[in-house]
Amino acid sequence: MRTGGITAGPSLLAVRRRPLMYLGVDRHDPALPGQVLRVAVHLAAADPHGCVSRVDVVIESDLVFSVRDNGAGLAVDRIGPHREPWVTEALTGLFTGRGPSPAGMGLAMVTALCTTVVTDVWRDGRHYRQWADWQCPPPPLQVLGETEEHGTRVLAHLDGAYLGSPARLPLDIPELLSDPSRHPALPSDVDVSVIDRRSGVHRDAGRESHDR
Repeated sequence: MRTGGITAGPSLLAVRRRPLMYLGVDRHDPALPGQVLRVAVHLAAADPHGCVSRVDVVIESDLVFSVRDNGAGLAVDRIGPHREPWVTEALTGLFTGRGPSPAGMGLAMVTALCTTVVTDVWRDGRHYRQWADWQCPPPPLQVLGETEEHGTRVLAHLDGAYLGSPARLPLDIPELLSDPSRHPALPSDVDVSVIDRRSGVHRDAGRESHDR
């Protein structure tokens, strides 16, 4: 099916079966959890409208992280008749296509390796929330109320059963911000802040501090 210049691809099982193809890291590589986080950061920073100037990462635990940007917020309109809101499709569908990609296209690669992904969107005066996982149809997009904020926050719970023990997000912040795969460097005009609640380390624009 082709709508709005993008074509629906295979299910999220394709990512779980071949993470090396989609994420650049194999399933049994201990770098895979960190690579899922890096993909989420790259997608947040690579806003085709150039609205994002800051991305804030919080590592809650070894397999839970959030990524928030200060952009306009992922689109919630439908890209075609009888379609789901775009944020819902972005989290649950793999797409291909030519030309500029809608913001958020590729987030399904994150969802594919998670038990739960919760995405908050602050856009056009409203706060939206979408839940998703790799195996069940997503619930309807929620409207939580009015807001003056804008941006998108993705909270991801990585699938420990799939990743295996002792899977964990990197402890080294510079390693976490680097990207050894095929993904391009982050835009130089986007500041990335990382807070690791496991250790109290905060890294912002090349400076590191410890919470006390």
